Amino acid sequence: MNTLRQAAAAHMEGDLQAAKSLYLQALEENPDDTSAWQMLAVLHFEFGETADAVQCNARALALDPDSAAALNTAGNIDKSQGRLDQAVFSFERALAVKPDLPQALTNLADCLRLLGRLEDALAPGQKAVYLAPDMAAAHGNLAAIQLDSGEAEAAAAGFERALALAPEDTILRINLARALTRMG
Repeated sequence: MNTLRQAAAAHMEGDLQAAKSLYLQALEENPDDTSAWQMLAVLHFEFGETADAVQCNARALALDPDSAAALNTAGNIDKSQGRLDQAVFSFERALAVKPDLPQALTNLADCLRLLGRLEDALAPGQKAVYLAPDMAAAHGNLAAIQLDSGEAEAAAAGFERALALAPEDTILRINLARALTRMG
Protein backbone atom coordinates (compact mmCIF):
# COMPACT_ATOMS: atom_id res chain seq x y z
CA MET A 1 0.00 0.00 0.00
CA ASN A 2 1.42 3.38 -0.93
CA THR A 3 2.00 6.07 1.66
CA LEU A 4 -0.98 8.22 0.68
CA ARG A 5 -3.34 5.26 0.96
CA GLN A 6 -1.86 4.40 4.35
CA ALA A 7 -2.40 7.99 5.45
CA ALA A 8 -6.01 7.98 4.24
CA ALA A 9 -6.65 4.65 6.00
CA ALA A 10 -5.22 5.98 9.26
CA HIS A 11 -7.29 9.15 8.85
CA MET A 12 -10.51 7.18 8.32
CA GLU A 13 -9.71 5.00 11.35
CA GLY A 14 -9.31 8.13 13.48
CA ASP A 15 -5.56 7.79 14.04
CA LEU A 16 -4.99 11.44 13.19
CA GLN A 17 -1.38 11.68 14.40
CA ALA A 18 -0.34 8.71 12.25
CA ALA A 19 -2.31 10.14 9.33
CA LYS A 20 -0.54 13.48 9.63
CA SER A 21 2.87 11.85 9.67
CA LEU A 22 1.98 9.70 6.66
CA TYR A 23 0.57 12.67 4.69
CA LEU A 24 3.81 14.56 5.33
CA GLN A 25 5.81 11.51 4.25
CA ALA A 26 3.70 11.24 1.08
CA LEU A 27 4.44 14.89 0.34
CA GLU A 28 8.17 14.30 0.84
CA GLU A 29 7.89 11.52 -1.73
CA ASN A 30 5.82 13.65 -4.12
CA PRO A 31 5.53 17.35 -3.26
CA ASP A 32 3.14 17.91 -6.19
CA ASP A 33 0.49 15.44 -5.02
CA THR A 34 -2.75 17.44 -5.03
CA SER A 35 -4.64 14.77 -3.08
CA ALA A 36 -2.04 14.64 -0.32
CA TRP A 37 -2.14 18.44 0.09
CA GLN A 38 -5.94 18.44 0.14
CA MET A 39 -6.22 15.58 2.64
CA LEU A 40 -3.59 17.20 4.86
CA ALA A 41 -5.70 20.37 4.70
CA VAL A 42 -8.73 18.39 5.88
CA LEU A 43 -6.70 16.93 8.72
CA HIS A 44 -5.49 20.38 9.81
CA PHE A 45 -9.08 21.59 9.63
CA GLU A 46 -10.18 18.72 11.88
CA PHE A 47 -7.45 19.71 14.37
CA GLY A 48 -8.77 23.28 14.32
CA GLU A 49 -5.61 24.49 12.62
CA THR A 50 -7.43 26.70 10.14
CA ALA A 51 -4.42 28.69 8.93
CA ASP A 52 -2.52 25.48 8.12
CA ALA A 53 -5.64 24.04 6.46
CA VAL A 54 -5.95 27.14 4.27
CA GLN A 55 -2.27 26.98 3.34
CA CYS A 56 -2.33 23.27 2.44
CA ASN A 57 -5.56 23.58 0.49
CA ALA A 58 -4.24 26.62 -1.38
CA ARG A 59 -1.28 24.49 -2.42
CA ALA A 60 -3.64 21.77 -3.65
CA LEU A 61 -5.62 24.32 -5.67
CA ALA A 62 -2.44 25.86 -7.06
CA LEU A 63 -1.48 22.41 -8.34
CA ASP A 64 -4.98 21.64 -9.64
CA PRO A 65 -7.47 24.55 -9.73
CA ASP A 66 -10.18 22.08 -10.78
CA SER A 67 -9.78 19.67 -7.87
CA ALA A 68 -13.35 19.09 -6.72
CA ALA A 69 -12.12 17.77 -3.38
CA ALA A 70 -9.97 20.86 -2.75
CA LEU A 71 -12.78 23.19 -3.83
CA ASN A 72 -15.11 21.38 -1.42
CA THR A 73 -12.51 21.76 1.34
CA ALA A 74 -12.20 25.48 0.55
CA GLY A 75 -15.97 25.75 0.93
CA ASN A 76 -15.88 23.99 4.29
CA ILE A 77 -13.16 26.32 5.53
CA ASP A 78 -15.08 29.38 4.33
CA LYS A 79 -18.28 28.09 5.93
CA SER A 80 -16.52 27.58 9.26
CA GLN A 81 -15.32 31.19 9.11
CA GLY A 82 -18.84 32.51 8.41
CA ARG A 83 -18.10 33.35 4.78
CA LEU A 84 -21.21 31.61 3.51
CA ASP A 85 -21.41 33.33 0.11
CA GLN A 86 -17.79 32.40 -0.63
CA ALA A 87 -18.47 28.85 0.58
CA VAL A 88 -21.45 28.57 -1.80
CA PHE A 89 -19.18 29.74 -4.62
CA SER A 90 -16.58 27.07 -3.77
CA PHE A 91 -19.15 24.30 -3.50
CA GLU A 92 -20.70 25.34 -6.82
CA ARG A 93 -17.24 25.31 -8.44
CA ALA A 94 -16.63 21.82 -7.04
CA LEU A 95 -19.94 20.68 -8.49
CA ALA A 96 -19.14 22.23 -11.86
CA VAL A 97 -16.13 19.91 -11.95
CA LYS A 98 -17.81 16.87 -10.39
CA PRO A 99 -21.64 17.25 -10.43
CA ASP A 100 -22.26 14.07 -8.46
CA LEU A 101 -19.99 14.78 -5.48
CA PRO A 102 -22.30 14.07 -2.51
CA GLN A 103 -20.15 15.94 0.01
CA ALA A 104 -20.24 19.14 -2.06
CA LEU A 105 -23.97 18.73 -2.66
CA THR A 106 -24.79 18.35 1.02
CA ASN A 107 -22.40 21.16 1.96
CA LEU A 108 -23.95 23.46 -0.65
CA ALA A 109 -27.44 22.58 0.58
CA ASP A 110 -26.49 23.34 4.18
CA CYS A 111 -24.91 26.70 3.27
CA LEU A 112 -27.97 27.70 1.26
CA ARG A 113 -30.14 26.72 4.25
CA LEU A 114 -28.02 28.86 6.55
CA LEU A 115 -28.43 31.75 4.11
CA GLY A 116 -32.22 31.28 4.29
CA ARG A 117 -32.40 30.09 0.68
CA LEU A 118 -34.49 27.04 1.54
CA GLU A 119 -35.99 26.50 -1.92
CA ASP A 120 -32.51 26.58 -3.48
CA ALA A 121 -31.18 24.21 -0.80
CA LEU A 122 -33.75 21.47 -1.39
CA ALA A 123 -32.54 20.12 -4.77
CA PRO A 124 -28.86 19.65 -3.84
CA GLY A 125 -29.94 18.20 -0.49
CA GLN A 126 -32.19 15.66 -2.17
CA LYS A 127 -29.55 14.79 -4.77
CA ALA A 128 -26.95 14.20 -2.04
CA VAL A 129 -29.27 11.74 -0.28
CA TYR A 130 -30.03 10.01 -3.59
CA LEU A 131 -26.33 9.66 -4.47
CA ALA A 132 -25.15 8.75 -0.98
CA PRO A 133 -27.97 6.99 0.90
CA ASP A 134 -25.48 5.85 3.56
CA MET A 135 -24.24 9.38 4.30
CA ALA A 136 -25.68 10.53 7.63
CA ALA A 137 -24.74 14.17 6.98
CA ALA A 138 -26.74 14.19 3.76
CA HIS A 139 -29.86 12.92 5.54
CA GLY A 140 -29.33 15.31 8.45
CA ASN A 141 -28.84 18.35 6.23
CA LEU A 142 -31.88 17.53 4.11
CA ALA A 143 -33.92 17.05 7.28
CA ALA A 144 -32.71 20.43 8.59
CA ILE A 145 -33.88 22.05 5.35
CA GLN A 146 -37.25 20.36 5.72
CA LEU A 147 -37.52 21.43 9.35
CA ASP A 148 -36.69 25.05 8.49
CA SER A 149 -39.28 24.84 5.69
CA GLY A 150 -42.00 23.83 8.16
CA GLU A 151 -42.08 20.16 7.15
CA ALA A 152 -41.58 18.72 10.64
CA GLU A 153 -42.85 15.22 9.83
CA ALA A 154 -40.54 14.79 6.84
CA ALA A 155 -37.70 16.28 8.90
CA ALA A 156 -38.29 13.83 11.75
CA ALA A 157 -38.15 10.91 9.33
CA GLY A 158 -34.92 12.29 7.84
CA PHE A 159 -33.29 12.76 11.23
CA GLU A 160 -34.30 9.19 12.13
CA ARG A 161 -32.61 7.90 8.93
CA ALA A 162 -29.51 9.93 9.75
CA LEU A 163 -29.44 8.58 13.31
CA ALA A 164 -29.69 5.02 12.03
CA LEU A 165 -26.42 5.73 10.19
CA ALA A 166 -24.77 7.75 12.97
CA PRO A 167 -26.40 6.76 16.28
CA GLU A 168 -23.76 8.59 18.34
CA ASP A 169 -24.49 11.99 16.78
CA THR A 170 -25.87 14.23 19.53
CA ILE A 171 -26.80 17.07 17.18
CA LEU A 172 -28.99 14.74 15.14
CA ARG A 173 -30.75 13.66 18.35
CA ILE A 174 -31.38 17.27 19.32
CA ASN A 175 -32.70 18.09 15.85
CA LEU A 176 -34.96 15.03 15.90
CA ALA A 177 -36.37 16.25 19.24
CA ARG A 178 -36.96 19.69 17.70
CA ALA A 179 -38.81 18.12 14.78
CA LEU A 180 -40.94 15.92 17.04
CA THR A 181 -41.77 18.94 19.23
CA ARG A 182 -42.92 20.89 16.21
CA MET A 183 -45.12 17.97 15.15
CA GLY A 184 -46.96 18.33 18.45
